[in-house]
Amino acid sequence: MAIVKDILDLSQKFKDNDIDADKLHKMIDGEIRELLIQVKGISHWTVDMYLMMDLGHPVSVKG
Repeated sequence: MAIVKDILDLSQKFKDNDIDADKLHKMIDGEIRELLIQVKGISHWTVDMYLMMDLGHPVSVKG
């Protein structure tokens, strides 16, 4: 049930324009990290995966 709340929190942030998908692609990694880490359920690892997989940014992921 926690995952549902996390997804609802993320969608609400998009709905309220707290997160703008178009702007994410224009932001630097540190700004993206600061913004996304505020979303319940999003960790540094999640942000790293987004940066690498969606935006194609090189990221050093620590195990």
